Amino acid sequence: MGYIIKDANRDVRFSGLRVNQNEKWNQIGPMFVNSNNTWNPVNSVFINTNGEWKQSAPEIGEGAPRVDIRVNLQSVGEVCGDFGGNSYMGYTLRNGLYIPAGWRFKRIRFAARYDVICDGIFLAQSAALAASLGQVKQKALVLCRRSNPSYINAANTVGHCGVNSSVYQWSTAPFARTNLRNGQGGNMQAVRLISIGESTSGMCGGVGGGPVDLVALSIPPTYTLPFPIDSFVSVRFSSSCGGKRRYCNHYACGGCSENYLDFEEPIPPDVSPPD
Repeated sequence: MGYIIKDANRDVRFSGLRVNQNEKWNQIGPMFVNSNNTWNPVNSVFINTNGEWKQSAPEIGEGAPRVDIRVNLQSVGEVCGDFGGNSYMGYTLRNGLYIPAGWRFKRIRFAARYDVICDGIFLAQSAALAASLGQVKQKALVLCRRSNPSYINAANTVGHCGVNSSVYQWSTAPFARTNLRNGQGGNMQAVRLISIGESTSGMCGGVGGGPVDLVALSIPPTYTLPFPIDSFVSVRFSSSCGGKRRYCNHYACGGCSENYLDFEEPIPPDVSPPD
């Protein structure tokens, strides 16, 4: 996975001043003026500069500096192999980087095609990350899955890629969709996984009349990651693939700028504005 890191200071406009109260900076409350024996609220403040009235509303950076991270999921153009009915497609951040627990999960945009069915999509930890954290199992956060998924069945013994419950300690996001179709999706079912507000323009559809499943996640603005993650995983299931890539396709569609995840560093508590 590629990534883009950028500053995320929030600029705010205000009229008036702030005062220090109990060692915290607080906005001055409403101000009133008496006009014709009537008290009216002051809605804005203007100053005269070179004969021109301008609103007194400076922009300041509020709070301590923090960053946004956009993770790009680049399409590799190669369909994923099949292992006992499951096909595992995973993306992992390079150079040991990961998104820490407590960071805000802001948005997602991802599209892929599945022959025959999407088993589930989740955020996860690589084996290396789990080991560095001293964990016995990798942790995974389900974003969407079908109601009877194969990859979390304890009896499943998928080989090479290991997507069964012996590998991951599973949890499900409170906004996850857990009722994707259980039946076969036809020829090249497409799944579009987005956060509400993201555009579906240009996202791939099913091939040969295959269905399109739009999964729109309503991610709360206060939601944060419950554990560190460095991977994004998509799983396709079919009971009759025969272990051949040419029989059961599974691939992301779209360039690296079209499929992405956005995260934001948490706001430090009790931060005073700059001098």
